Amino acid sequence: MKKLTALVSTTLLAFYLSLSAQAAPILAFSNDGSAVSQTITQGDNVSLELWVSGLENVNLGGFDIELFFDPSVSLFQSALFSAEWLDFSDLIVAGNRLSLASVSSLFDLSTQPDSLLLATLQFSAGAVGTSLVNFGNILLSDELAQPFSTDWAAATIEVQANSTGIPEPQTWLLMLLAIALIRLQRSRTYR
Repeated sequence: MKKLTALVSTTLLAFYLSLSAQAAPILAFSNDGSAVSQTITQGDNVSLELWVSGLENVNLGGFDIELFFDPSVSLFQSALFSAEWLDFSDLIVAGNRLSLASVSSLFDLSTQPDSLLLATLQFSAGAVGTSLVNFGNILLSDELAQPFSTDWAAATIEVQANSTGIPEPQTWLLMLLAIALIRLQRSRTYR
C-alpha cells in the first residue's frame, strides 16, 4: 500500500510540474504579462505596446489578433508592427474592432526571444470615460503554422476631463489693480 501511495504521489507531482513548466504564452500590453491601466486627459494621445511573453517552449510564426475598444472614448490612430521577423502584416479597423495579423516566412525561429513586441497602438482620448482594450478572437501559431493556446491581459484607458484653472481671488485682485494703474497712468498723460 505504501508503494502504491508513493507511486501515485510521484506521478501526480510529475504531472503537476509538467503542466507548470508548459505555461501558455501571454498576450498583454506589457512585457511582463500583466494588465495595464493608463489615465490621460481629454485630447491627449496614449500608446499601448502589444507584447507576447512566455515563449520559452514555442516559437511564434504568425498571429491573428482581434481587439475591441470603445471608439467614443478612445479613438484609434495608428499601429506600427515592430517584430523584425514579420514579413507580411495586415491591419483592419472597423468601428470598435481592430484586427492585427502577421506572419513570418522564416523557417528557423529558434533564436527568437522569450518576449516579443508585436505592435505599438496609438489612441487619442476623444471623450471622458473608460475604454477597455480587450481581446476577441486570438490565433497564435508556430513556425509550422500549428496553433497554440495563449492567455491574455486587457488594458484600460481612463480619460479625464481637461481641467481649466479657475482664477483665484488674488488673481482677480491683481488684475483689477493693474487696470486701475493703467487708467491712472492714462489720466495723468491727458492732463
